[in-house]
Amino acid sequence: NGFVNSSELGCWFGAIAASETAYISATEIRCVSPEHDEGSVSMVVSSNGLDKVDTGVMFQFSSAVIVNSVSPNTGPIGGGTNVLISGYNFMNSNTLSCKFGDVVSVARWLSTSTVECV
Repeated sequence: NGFVNSSELGCWFGAIAASETAYISATEIRCVSPEHDEGSVSMVVSSNGLDKVDTGVMFQFSSAVIVNSVSPNTGPIGGGTNVLISGYNFMNSNTLSCKFGDVVSVARWLSTSTVECV
């Protein structure tokens, strides 16, 4: 709260500055994450570039997800087929989902290498 639209507005992922910071409103800014090693960091913000405030919000950097296979790779047009996605670096998250075309479906994390789309 209290963000000011200025050229000094910034945010940091730990000690590393965001790739881009954009003012949205007095209560919202957009921070684009920089390249970073895997791990959690604190989000830090500043409206003037000098007074930095640790927000208490943590951001998790993780390895890129790699998909190796989808099984089955066909299903009826009406949907309803459970689909297993196999690969690497899947994270257990309450926002995990699958997208088939424009349709988003619920996903269930089974392991770091398997997700089930239902």
